[in-house]
Amino acid sequence: MMLEVKNISFSYTKEPFIEDISFNIDSGELVSLLGANGSGKSTLFSIMSGAIKPMRGAVLYNGQSVHAMEQRARAREIACIYQRTDCAFPFTCYEVAEMGLYPHKRRLNDGDRKFVLDIMDMTDTIAFRDKLICNLSGGEVQRVLLARALAQKPKLLLLDEAMSGFDIAVRLRMIALLRRLISETGMSVIFIRHDIETAFSDSDRIIALRGGAMLYNDKPKELLNKQFFSDIFNVKAEITDCGFRVMNIDGRG
Repeated sequence: MMLEVKNISFSYTKEPFIEDISFNIDSGELVSLLGANGSGKSTLFSIMSGAIKPMRGAVLYNGQSVHAMEQRARAREIACIYQRTDCAFPFTCYEVAEMGLYPHKRRLNDGDRKFVLDIMDMTDTIAFRDKLICNLSGGEVQRVLLARALAQKPKLLLLDEAMSGFDIAVRLRMIALLRRLISETGMSVIFIRHDIETAFSDSDRIIALRGGAMLYNDKPKELLNKQFFSDIFNVKAEITDCGFRVMNIDGRG
């Protein structure tokens, strides 16, 4: 297994916020992390990325504690895109994407620059390579940050609502790109998302939190039932041959 989350607990106050969460991630998996607002998704994400330490438990990457890894060494293996996309500094989009190679080397050659440009082409960002990132829309910034993350050549990619600003067509292309890279490189992806429909359609596994606890960890087809939607999102769902339809608690769509 690539990543082991072992008995993670964390608290911002005296009351526990995340409590005793454990799961494993294998190479080549795309795992969606679901839950209502305040369920602990982003906090768990920050713990897995090494940004904050758990109060109890451990996160192991190939057997080594993520929090004990030197930052640059960790960045050679794990790339993260957080939900906030603030980019206040006037870097060009190419310069931002190129930063993904810095954990590996500081002096870049022509081959490195071509690699970055190829990544920008794959992420539909090549058209604004020379534009300042602070002048882009939120969705365009997210695509540049995805290019930077992929330029890191990560074995584990952590995405916190990293495609929320994409339109449907771009989102489908980027998911297809991730799927191709997963197949070609064995990269694993953990994806926090609020888009439940695509989570069910393109995930190998879904991990679902409620109230800081992990309630579900299974393949999407095993979770396609009314109880799952009630437990995780407190809504009613109609299960159909084509998937599902979420309704308000009073039954209205």
